[in-house]
Amino acid sequence: MQKRRSVGPLPVQRILCKSAFTVTGGKDPDQIVMTSKSLQFLELAEKIPVLRSVVTRIKYAALEQQKLAVDANIRAIPVFEFEEKHVKDCKVVSCRNELLRLMPKGAAAELGVDQGDFSQRILDIAEPEVLHLVDIWGTSRYGDDKAEAVKQRFAAEIARDAVMIKRCLSTDGLAEFDDAALDWVYIDTNHRYITTLEELQLAAPKVKPGGFIAGHDFVDCNLRTSFKYGVIEAVTQFCVENDWRLAIWTANLSENNSFAITRL
Repeated sequence: MQKRRSVGPLPVQRILCKSAFTVTGGKDPDQIVMTSKSLQFLELAEKIPVLRSVVTRIKYAALEQQKLAVDANIRAIPVFEFEEKHVKDCKVVSCRNELLRLMPKGAAAELGVDQGDFSQRILDIAEPEVLHLVDIWGTSRYGDDKAEAVKQRFAAEIARDAVMIKRCLSTDGLAEFDDAALDWVYIDTNHRYITTLEELQLAAPKVKPGGFIAGHDFVDCNLRTSFKYGVIEAVTQFCVENDWRLAIWTANLSENNSFAITRL
């Protein structure tokens, strides 16, 4: 009787590797970028004993790649330091709500709206005469459904011109405002150094004398995703190079720190 040749785990592992790389978009284990979809795929595969070793290999390679990417991001960001004049009169408040209470009641712009939760807080607490909502809503996470939800949520305010929506990139939206048209701006977009610095540079001439540029995620990174933020570095560089100062800083950790800067 002829024995049936057993099939070892290697072919199965090769299939798993190929599938995992397809899900993650990598060509080899050293170039994997983990996504929620790929993690779900690997969690299922890890439950099969014969596949555990290759799943471990893929996860380890992905973590190493993330570390290298974070290190590269850190090295690419220039480092500036505040002088005493940039922080001397900074007011520390407990949370973003308190920051909003200190904002002028004229024209405001929020860059990065998502589904409008913070927009609602701006309207309720800061009570601006007009609030411009600027967001591209151009990704799978922030898409057409959220753009439409925001329109419906603020339909009454839109009807009386208390809220105006600009569906575009933050930088494009800022360019459309006249100089000195805004009393303050709040930035909550992708938190990258290059983007944040460009937003600050574009926002500055749009803000009236005595006005503010504020923003969210004045922190070093997103610990859950190992994503290096560049908000602190961009704000510091902008203030040092353009004679602005840190006017307000929020001390709360539950929703990350916010900042507000104004001219010296």
